[in-house]
Amino acid sequence: MSARNDDLVTQTAAFLFWDTVGSTAMLAELGEERTERLRRRLFASVREVVAANRGQVVKSTGDGMMVAFPAALADALTCAVGIQRVVAALRPHLEGAPLEVRVGVSAGDAVRSWDERDWYGAAVNTAARLCDAAGSGGILATAALCEMAGWPTDGAVAMALKGFDTPIAVVNVPSLAESDGAPASTPPLLLHREGLGFVGRTEQLVALDTAIDRLSSDGAAHIKVVGPAGSGKSRLVREWVRHIDADRTVVLASSCRSVGVIEALGAALDWYAASLSDADLRQLASDAPALAAVVPAATRRLGIRNTSPPSPADIEHALTEALRTLASSSTIVVIVDKADSDDWVRIDRMALFLDRSPVLFVSLMSSDLTNADFDIAVGPLDPVELNELVAGELPMADDEVVAAVADALTDVTGGVALQATEVLLAL
Repeated sequence: MSARNDDLVTQTAAFLFWDTVGSTAMLAELGEERTERLRRRLFASVREVVAANRGQVVKSTGDGMMVAFPAALADALTCAVGIQRVVAALRPHLEGAPLEVRVGVSAGDAVRSWDERDWYGAAVNTAARLCDAAGSGGILATAALCEMAGWPTDGAVAMALKGFDTPIAVVNVPSLAESDGAPASTPPLLLHREGLGFVGRTEQLVALDTAIDRLSSDGAAHIKVVGPAGSGKSRLVREWVRHIDADRTVVLASSCRSVGVIEALGAALDWYAASLSDADLRQLASDAPALAAVVPAATRRLGIRNTSPPSPADIEHALTEALRTLASSSTIVVIVDKADSDDWVRIDRMALFLDRSPVLFVSLMSSDLTNADFDIAVGPLDPVELNELVAGELPMADDEVVAAVADALTDVTGGVALQATEVLLAL
């Protein structure tokens, strides 16, 4: 909710501050060049987690960031957990050098600046103070936010914060880190605590299951998922990924939000490389100089340097061969969000060259469904599905009330999943 007073806009939102702990010690251990490379990788990974959870980076705070979540308050908590998972993935490959971050999260009414680039108010200050108070690797959130977002508030304690007259009830979130059910191996792009239940989409889920089942007989494939913005493409894929065999499948995910698909796939492999030994990474990088152009881990950990920039074709080939190597021991699922038709062409070509390797590309593109070249369409929720969604969120309501709310949602949102979710969450 928001209210305007002259040029000031007051809005309810969640706020997150994170900060790197021990940056001075890390600089002494790694040196300036390695510390700066690590910092850039950390910030890039955190930005992916923020984007996946509908956050808005307000500003850098030097060794961290301030992030706002005006869309859904629960997103801030999932983002906080995702940030700590990113750090955990980076940590094993730092040769003992310290890397810890702390996170503070709060929510409430805040004033947005006239240029919409900053926020002010008690909720913002609370999140900043909680970040200062959190221990290394910790997440502190207000109990009020956890309650509003439907997260447990067990173990909440009253904490005195600088600048506040009365103590604030605070929850130590790390103990809840696995409460969203996502395994630790989940890529940052897929980390998202869902605000509402999942309904419908049976046909689409079956199509995805069929595609992965056919890899063993048909080889590599590319499934194109298309639907209008907000229709629920990302939610569909997140739900599907939660139910595939995590022990036999490696899931990679990245977004083409501001880069091409080759850079996006490089970022996905770079994230996965954090879980590999140097020997396994060396095996993955059969065309090491070309792969190093988009997978910084190959440069950082294997000492690879390019004397001349590789061509785009060389990089595409190196990525294809890296996926082929991964697929020799596991089924590989590659999620590519925000793809366009040019990205599709490259993915189709990579799938063709991967031939019999069990690699499934799933690309998501926003479209009004007039494009005939797609495999799975995600359209608006129909009245029956909206009725099921409302019934799940209003279990005490009778059928008449549920039907009335569902009809109103149809009129207001046209069945667009994201809009329907935001309206229900606001009730």
